[in-house]
Amino acid sequence: YDPPKCHPETRVAIIQAIIDWIKDGQKTSFIKWLNGPAGAGKSAIAQKIAELCYESGYLEASFFWSRTAAGRNNSERLIATLAYQLLIAIPLLQQPVEEAVEHDPYIFSRSLAAQMEALVVQPLKTVFEDNHREVINTPKVIILDGLDECGPAEAQQLILEVVGDSIRKFPIPLCFLIASRPEKVCH
Repeated sequence: YDPPKCHPETRVAIIQAIIDWIKDGQKTSFIKWLNGPAGAGKSAIAQKIAELCYESGYLEASFFWSRTAAGRNNSERLIATLAYQLLIAIPLLQQPVEEAVEHDPYIFSRSLAAQMEALVVQPLKTVFEDNHREVINTPKVIILDGLDECGPAEAQQLILEVVGDSIRKFPIPLCFLIASRPEKVCH
């Protein structure tokens, strides 16, 4: 599967505006919503931003939903995928994530909120509180693309609630870029 790409020298202004938002150390909003109709290029923009952020060390994790791809059209694997990618990006997270799984072997069947708390929020807090502040020497972003392709509207709403709740608990300024069609659930 080849991810969508922006044609060279297109969408430069929107890409730069989003990169500037990610890098802004004084931002007051930690969620940016990239929206537009089908075919507007949201996924291509999200992919380009993911590539640029990866090259700069800003990308912590990403999830690209697809209505037609099994396993990528619902929320079941979201938090496990994000947790795995986060511990690859921040190796200090490995021990707290492993401990969370050992403490609750059924964590992957729990609610999204419980998974986010156990596999992402608490491990980040543990690493931060253990004085490993070097993990935040650059801006950090998680990219979620195609939210509108994730199951029913209720699932999309739940994801937004879990992301919003977790941002308030993060010990580091981790931001989310969420791309979707302009669905009512995202307003």
